[in-house]
Amino acid sequence: MLEESKVQQEQRQFITEAIEEGTEPISRNFAEFTLLALHARNKIDTLQFIFPPYQVAPYVYGTQEIEIPSKVFFDLIHPVYKSMFAIH
Repeated sequence: MLEESKVQQEQRQFITEAIEEGTEPISRNFAEFTLLALHARNKIDTLQFIFPPYQVAPYVYGTQEIEIPSKVFFDLIHPVYKSMFAIH
């Protein structure tokens, strides 16, 4: 296996640091999100976080998104709102 070049190592380090900083558990890092109702019963089944360019990666990679199924966080939802979410 070939060793990573110094440039590749620097790029990996830069991206790792960007991801760590951009996903640090503070509210501003997760301020952009949407709830997706992809379920047949028109219930919310996905939480999609949107990370603008530069937040977790260089600009050239554009906007980054991550989707979390509602079953992952369903137990954390306030009981008043649980009926809005689908779990499967």
